[in-house]
Amino acid sequence: MGASGGMKLVICNSLPTSRIFGDKVDAAWYVGQGIDTENWDLAPLFFPKEKLDAFYAGASDYRYIGPNHHIFTEWAELEESLDVLVSGSHLVWHLSRFDRMHDDDALPALLNRHGATYAFQHFDPYDRTVDWLNILRAPVIEARHLWHA
Repeated sequence: MGASGGMKLVICNSLPTSRIFGDKVDAAWYVGQGIDTENWDLAPLFFPKEKLDAFYAGASDYRYIGPNHHIFTEWAELEESLDVLVSGSHLVWHLSRFDRMHDDDALPALLNRHGATYAFQHFDPYDRTVDWLNILRAPVIEARHLWHA
């Protein structure tokens, strides 16, 4: 449970998080509202160190470090943190459910196994090959079928 006795919000991401994206999520706002908030960086569980280093190379402040930031490098460490988290009121808000970017299916399986309450934010479009200009020109009834294929 959070320090104030309320719900704890865990904002996590399995992709590398830039300062630009992190500032848009604005975890500090939740902290300012009195919500016990943590940032869990899960990218090292899904990407080799070399790729993460390359992503953040060239700008010392490009990596987002949010309030109560924790970088997980081992699955066992994440499991221990989940054990503690699920003992209280909580919500895990996972920001990187990119179906075609990388396979992070292990995460929802882990959250389910621990009985965590979670929500996923879906950022990638339905299909990267969709011709958006033609969809916008198409009658609504035809465009609707593309979304429910």
